[in-house]
Amino acid sequence: PRVRGPFDLNDDEAYQRWRHTKLLQQPRGVEDLIVDVADPRQLSTAERAALLQRIRRANMALYRSPVTLPDPSLPRQLGAQLGLHRLDANWLADEDGISRITVAGTTGAQGETAAAYIPYTDRAIQWHTAGYYHPPIRAGCAR
Repeated sequence: PRVRGPFDLNDDEAYQRWRHTKLLQQPRGVEDLIVDVADPRQLSTAERAALLQRIRRANMALYRSPVTLPDPSLPRQLGAQLGLHRLDANWLADEDGISRITVAGTTGAQGETAAAYIPYTDRAIQWHTAGYYHPPIRAGCAR
């Protein structure tokens, strides 16, 4: 099926309108991204709406919470409340599919060490993309 709207490579006008709106809505600072959350394992309706609003606006959100004890199930619980139900685990993720943000020395099948990759390194972060690249069918783009 043909792509319509701002992502149709043949419709520059639609893209320019979309781009203009996105740029107008961009956060001016980190505070514009933060949502105070009482318990990320059980979002209130208002907290969920605020997180989703920031994600729509800036493709990300940050939350601040008094819940600080390590809880390996928290990322899945929070993600599920925001509509994320299927993880696409990378080769360095833990068994639960979650990547811990910590320096690691794990060596992969190709002899690559995890410490060469974000979030597994303590080296300075340079320009990078934060995604993994898959064929369109796996990324959910193709039908």
